[in-house]
Amino acid sequence: MILLIIFLVALLLAFVAYLGYVIHKKGISHKELRVHSLHDVKKLLLLPSSAGPQRYLAKRA
Repeated sequence: MILLIIFLVALLLAFVAYLGYVIHKKGISHKELRVHSLHDVKKLLLLPSSAGPQRYLAKRA
């Protein structure tokens, strides 16, 4: 039972570390981070292409 808890905590920490890595690589400010739909989450989790820096969720007019 204790092994399962340790495994789940490690899995959660790995997921949080991945989110931090993606946010760092995209250069997203925590003040700009807004998630309103599942599409926004998918867009956030995709790493940026090598074409150049991308901004998360362009400002809407």
